[in-house]
Amino acid sequence: MITESDKVKLLALKQGDEKVFESVFREFYNPLCIHARRYLIEPEAAEEVVQDMFFKMWERRDSLVINTSLAAYLFKSVTNHALNYIKYQSHTRKYQEYIGFRTDEHVSISAHDALVHADLE
Repeated sequence: MITESDKVKLLALKQGDEKVFESVFREFYNPLCIHARRYLIEPEAAEEVVQDMFFKMWERRDSLVINTSLAAYLFKSVTNHALNYIKYQSHTRKYQEYIGFRTDEHVSISAHDALVHADLE
C-alpha cells in the first residue's frame, strides 16, 4: 500500500522536483545496487542498471503510476532492468560469437595487403 509520504514524493517527482529526486536517489541507491547484485555478477553492471533505472524514472516522471510503496516500485524496477540487462548481454554475446565466426571464415585480404605480403616474401 502506498503511504502518504510516498504520495507526496511522487507528486513532487511528477512536478520535476530535483531535490526530492536526489533524496530518493540517495536513500535507495546503495540498497538497490545490493539488490541488483543478486542478478548481476559485476558490481559495475549492477550500478549501471540502477543508474539507468533512475534515469528512465526521471525521464518518465510525468507519467509515473505507482500503486505500491515507492520502495517496492524501485526494487521491482531494478529487478526488471537487471533481467533485461542479462537478456541483452546474452543476445549481444551470441551475436558477437556469430559475427566472429562468420568473419573468420570470410577473411578477405585487400589488394594492397596482398602486394605488401608478396613483397615481403
